[in-house]
Amino acid sequence: SSAKVTNLNADMLDGKHSSDLAAKAASAKNIPVTTTSETIIASFTPSADGNYDVKAYVHVGSNVNVTVKVEFHDGYNTQTTFMINNQNLEVGGYSLLPAYIFAKAGQTIRIKAAASASNIVAVSASIIEL
Repeated sequence: SSAKVTNLNADMLDGKHSSDLAAKAASAKNIPVTTTSETIIASFTPSADGNYDVKAYVHVGSNVNVTVKVEFHDGYNTQTTFMINNQNLEVGGYSLLPAYIFAKAGQTIRIKAAASASNIVAVSASIIEL
């Protein structure tokens, strides 16, 4: 309809501005794990306490043991959630189950990956504010 609606603000939905609806996120695409030490794939430091979804995809070029974990602070302690823990993976791509976390403001959320051999694994990951 071309009818004008009085007091309609198209930038607002349920009292929130459109910029409030965009999730603050960190995202990384196809980051190679170049050593057998832990590699930070993505990180995000929230400005307010909040709930987050952490998602990851692992690409494996040769059979290797892989670990992907999320480190964060929930207001009580530093927590580590393993998305996959030293699991042997064959050549292929793997979508890991997401982790749902609560993180404190000012405390960095980190997605880390490690592999038993270098230059065989690449990880894509996102941290999404809910």
